[in-house]
Amino acid sequence: RPGMVNGATGAFAAIIGTFIPNAGTGNNGEGVERLFPSVVLAGFLMLIVSATNLSKFITLLPALVMIGFCNGLAIVIGLAQLHPFKDAETHEWKQGAELAWMLIICFSSMGIMEFLPKLPLKIFKTIPSSLVAIISAIVIEFAIVRNTGSRTAVIRDVSEFTLDTAVPWPFFTVEEYNYSQAFSSENIGASLQKILVQGILLCIVGTIESLMTSEVVE
Repeated sequence: RPGMVNGATGAFAAIIGTFIPNAGTGNNGEGVERLFPSVVLAGFLMLIVSATNLSKFITLLPALVMIGFCNGLAIVIGLAQLHPFKDAETHEWKQGAELAWMLIICFSSMGIMEFLPKLPLKIFKTIPSSLVAIISAIVIEFAIVRNTGSRTAVIRDVSEFTLDTAVPWPFFTVEEYNYSQAFSSENIGASLQKILVQGILLCIVGTIESLMTSEVVE
């Protein structure tokens, strides 16, 4: 569909998470080297689906499937937002002042996103409510929370920007990814099989999700 933006949406990201075992916050699990060729293969398969006009079969889906898709996607995306409320080391729910401030920032941002565009002022129709929510969260954190002696986690705490990460490099040039082992003569067969299976699954999920999203919008 012209103008439709595609990316690692809810269902797509959810299935990718099943391909790679959890290695902890900020770390990559085993098999991440096969993810890039799998996504590329999925892209080529999607082009084939488009060229052969197989997308027309989306109209055969019952309306209840669309409802289940929307509700299920909302649950997946909602549950994915809960991990910041858990301690990265103990995986227990955070408590005390930190949790209270996190909830304040969370609900204030949600309120701004929902109700700011509904105010009868033209400026709020022009300025994106998401941008205002981000600015308000930053102001609350550094103007209020930090001055009370408390703090909440920021992006820097999860993935710190350093001189090594300031300039983006193609990931396959980073020594952390061991392509020589993943695609060695002993593992090449198993790797190609996993890439094929992952690519087909990603193509199916990505195509169906995009088509169903398009149907919902229309």
